[in-house]
Amino acid sequence: MNQSLAFAGPTPAVLTTVPTVPLGADLLGPGRGLGPTPCTSSCECPYSDSTFLRGVCGPSLAIFLGIIEMVLRDSCDVAEPCRRARADAFARRGHQAFDYIVVGAGVAGSVVASRLSEDKGVSVLLLEAGPEEPLATLVPAFAVKSVGTYLDWGFATEGEKRACWSTGGRCPWPRGKMVAGTGGMQGMMYMRGHPVIYDTWERQGNPGWGYRDVLPYFKKAEGNREMHLVEPGFHSDKGPLAVQRFPHRPQLAEDLVRAGNELLGYESPPDLNGGNQTGFTIAQMMVYKGLRGSTARMYLRPSMGRPNLVVNTEALVSKVVIDAERGRATGVEFIDKNGVKQTVRAKREVVVCAGAVGSPQLLLLSGLGPTEELEAVGVTPVADLPVGRNLHNHVAATIHYVVDDLAGRSVADSESDDEDYYERDDDEVGPMSMAALHRFLQRRSGPLASTGLTQVTAFLASKYAENRVPDIQIFFDGFHAGCQSELQPALRCAPPNATHSRGDFYDVQVELDLDAAARSAARSTLRAHKSDVVVEGCPMTRRIAARPTATRTLSKGRLSLRSADPRDPPLIHGNYFAHERDLLVLVEGMKAAAKLAETKSLRKWGFKLDETPAKGCRHLPFASDQYWACVAQTHTGPEHHQAGSCRMGPAGDPAAVVDPELRVHGVPNLRVADASIMPIVPNSNTIAGIVMVAEKASDLIRSAWKRPSLLGVLTG
Repeated sequence: MNQSLAFAGPTPAVLTTVPTVPLGADLLGPGRGLGPTPCTSSCECPYSDSTFLRGVCGPSLAIFLGIIEMVLRDSCDVAEPCRRARADAFARRGHQAFDYIVVGAGVAGSVVASRLSEDKGVSVLLLEAGPEEPLATLVPAFAVKSVGTYLDWGFATEGEKRACWSTGGRCPWPRGKMVAGTGGMQGMMYMRGHPVIYDTWERQGNPGWGYRDVLPYFKKAEGNREMHLVEPGFHSDKGPLAVQRFPHRPQLAEDLVRAGNELLGYESPPDLNGGNQTGFTIAQMMVYKGLRGSTARMYLRPSMGRPNLVVNTEALVSKVVIDAERGRATGVEFIDKNGVKQTVRAKREVVVCAGAVGSPQLLLLSGLGPTEELEAVGVTPVADLPVGRNLHNHVAATIHYVVDDLAGRSVADSESDDEDYYERDDDEVGPMSMAALHRFLQRRSGPLASTGLTQVTAFLASKYAENRVPDIQIFFDGFHAGCQSELQPALRCAPPNATHSRGDFYDVQVELDLDAAARSAARSTLRAHKSDVVVEGCPMTRRIAARPTATRTLSKGRLSLRSADPRDPPLIHGNYFAHERDLLVLVEGMKAAAKLAETKSLRKWGFKLDETPAKGCRHLPFASDQYWACVAQTHTGPEHHQAGSCRMGPAGDPAAVVDPELRVHGVPNLRVADASIMPIVPNSNTIAGIVMVAEKASDLIRSAWKRPSLLGVLTG
């Protein structure tokens, strides 16, 4: 790091020491962020970084967040500038043909391109529509801050009849538009899903995809740094994907797990990726040296020095070129950063890794899909396939709690037997402070090195669960270093002589990390501006949330083209709650989450269910089944685990797009390798499963070109 930017000596512990920015200051530039910015640093290679962080928290934190981005850009070990992708790599190389063309440098594409390029005798081109992975996305505290910026495709479902009522039947579907893909804007949790899911894939006609077959690929990818915490036989410490717990967590995380054990009546195993998936746990994450361990960082970047690998960013692939007579993919067309259409030839295969939305959209644009739908938008059909069908997702809802924000508990490092790894923070270090930034830069620890309560999760089986396989996952949110408005504890008090229902509070925001004198002054200011609020003697409280999620959903949606223009977003119909059981399961999850407020383990926190009625559901009795169902349908959490839109299945399966070798039916040298091929989405976070698919796909491709019996099929 450039020594001129290093912090020396005592650092202020409160954010108020950072200069504020006038409300009218123009910091955000055009669009939803600042965009790629040329970087001046002490690092060896010049590079561009996509700066977006200053635009996500408003003007009051813009300078502080700008400092974070600036220091990260000057930290050469973080930036790795000599191993970053470029938007002009294809033009600089001058090749017009490659053995393999991989579309999409997201979770799967980064793995596939890295693995294929291990063979020195082949050439690989990886095309990505967005920019390089921004440095700020590597900071765990900002895990999801790129959502809603120009790094997000900004998709949304349409015409939802049973969900997302509060937003007019449109459910947002954030998808990453950058190297790392959606893996650069999610919470990093490493969960595989239940073995039964993969065994069901196999039973549906997909040999080689049962759990016993895919477990070696999970292990091939995994580099577990905490083998003492996991069940023997299910894990590996040899793979490139770093897996471990965050070095920091709030104490409430531990107590949530204890509370969950009370509900279950037994102690949950720490490893829910082993032989048992039911329980509460502080999850292992995909994190390395305090930073997000995306597949772009752990697979792709170490491969960037290979002369046979070209990674080109800001290249929107608009079409896979298919020779319809031969049934063979011959290359792709893409639009480069200057808006110029380019064509590049594939000598062996095209591998589409654009995700559960992008992959079906590209196949449809290439003439692969329902004939009538393609003709309706002016696309010439090549093969009539059910592309875009079987699209499905998890679905969630949020319930809130109120907890006491007592001194010494708001942001404390977790207790652990491993004192060398889990450090204990000074209680005076605030989550968004210069002291926290200093700690993160110097030790990669502290609140910026975690996602707060989001690292806690639970898997439960509802009364509707088949064979007791968990159909509910619960996520938690709170005590994280987010924007100021998310972090400030509230003084929650009722005005004098007023009668209010329980939970009907007046919230007034106060600054973090204030000493007694400063808090007193703040209260005086608040009193002057809101005279109907009683402040004296009011306890500091904090609002946290749980997101029960139905993970074995039966409702199926669909995706189709809006037009033949690749820049137009597709039409997406999530069709949430089309099957009634999904809603019934979710209500069971909400009721289970509500019971946490009754446990002994959380009493010391003053842990209470926030009974403020949800807008749109106030006419229903609070906490009744009807009330929870209303909350789920009105304020739907659409989740981000989309899958199935290019479903895998054998020849003759009318619902299948690709075969068990991931080859598109009728075009054997065109493959799809991402969540879209999953016949059934795993009942957990999906990143680990996508990495497994990419690892297996890479082996399928490499072995196919070594088997003489298949060469005739692949080459036509």
